[in-house]
Amino acid sequence: MLGKVKKVHFVGIGGIGMSGIAELLIN
Repeated sequence: MLGKVKKVHFVGIGGIGMSGIAELLIN
């Protein structure tokens, strides 16, 4: 759940690029 919230947070701040990075970190 925390990962999902973080991902949404990254999308809000940095856009899709940050979302991709966050996804890599989660995986």
